[in-house]
Formats: sequence, structure tokens, C-alpha cells
Amino acid sequence: MLLLITALGTVMNSRIANAFAEQKKEEIKKYLLQTFRNVWFLSLPSVLGIIAISAKLVPWFYGEGYEAIIPLINATAPILIAIGLSNVTGNQYLIQIGQQKKFTISVTVGAIVNVILNYTLINLMGTIGAVISSVIAELSVLTVQLLYIRKEINILEIGKVAIKYLISSLAMFAVVASLASKMPISIKNTGIQVLVGVIIYIVALILLKDKFVKDGINQFTIGIKNKVRKVKKS
Repeated sequence: MLLLITALGTVMNSRIANAFAEQKKEEIKKYLLQTFRNVWFLSLPSVLGIIAISAKLVPWFYGEGYEAIIPLINATAPILIAIGLSNVTGNQYLIQIGQQKKFTISVTVGAIVNVILNYTLINLMGTIGAVISSVIAELSVLTVQLLYIRKEINILEIGKVAIKYLISSLAMFAVVASLASKMPISIKNTGIQVLVGVIIYIVALILLKDKFVKDGINQFTIGIKNKVRKVKKS
């Protein structure tokens, strides 16, 4: 999922670089918000979905005796959001506009934070401390990068585009977590939980009239119609 989240944004790299070369600030802002929307769309349901099913996923996926990694998985899950967003602010913006120095500074800050927190939290909390350190380190990288780009794009706008995805993800989480707590542990039941989660998430976004999903459905419908027409002609 992390590869998908980061890969979706790479298509914007050249567009942002070209827009910067032509000093089209509004166009850059549009591309950035579009990519942030993609990250929220994928990362929020992924994080909450993982947390919702982790207790029933681990026993059959890893086997008996691995229940101790459930809290580790849950604590690690938010890193998808941090890395996804920092991929936009760092790789797709700072690097594309020639601000490698600022990008390097943000990564260095993250590394320093990670070392300090690892030294402190691993001694206090063990493995979960290492996980928490990694998540906070990624968040620190994102925070520094957001401070660098705050003049180009309002940070509140980045959060604003996440609202519908957060609401839909929470609705999905509530249903899937409840469903998982009542269903026996099995591959089949985990598959059912994932499918139900996807359906609820998409339906919730449709009800919230999310443009991203609406456009996707329209494109899918047009594609189906075109294939039907081709079949009829042949």
C-alpha cells in the first residue's frame, strides 16, 4: 500500500517542476492539493482498516504465538500517512523546485529525532518504543517540510481535503471493528471484513459527494460503455 501511495504521486513530479519553471504558483498549488487528496484517500482507510482487523489477521497470517505483534502493527500503521504526506512535500515539491538542501535538513532532523527517541524509548518500552520512535521521526520530517512550504500552500487546506476521507474511514472502522470482534479467525472472514470495509468506505464517500470518487465512477462507467459498444460493433 505504501508503494501505491508513493507511486501515485510520482506522475506529478514533472508537472510541478514545469509549473515552477513557468512560475505558475496556482497550478503548483492545484497539483499539490490533488496529490494530498490521493494520499488521504488511500492512507486513512488503510491505517484504520489495518487497526480494525489486525487482531484477527495476525493469528492466521503469522501463526499462533505472534499475538504480541498486534500492538506493534497498530502503532506502526500511522506511518503510512506520515510517509505518504512527506513524499508529497519532499520528493514532489522541495526536490522538484530545486530545494534539495531543505529536503536534506528535514531528513536529518528526522534521523536525529529517531536516534534520540530510540535511545530513550527502547530502554523504557522495548520494541514498541522503537516503533513509536520511527513514527514520530517520520512525523518530524513531515513537520519540517510543512514549515518550509507553508508560504506556498496553506497547511489548513491540506487538512481540509482530508475531512471526507476521515469521516468515511471512521465509519468504515466502526463497522469493520465490530464485525471482526464477532467473527471467528479465518482467511475467509478477514477477506469478508476487507470487502465490507471497502464497500462502506466508497459508499460513504459517494454520500458525501466526494469529487474524486465521483470522477472515478464516471470514468469507470464510460469505460464499460465504450467496451460494450465495441463488442456490439464487432
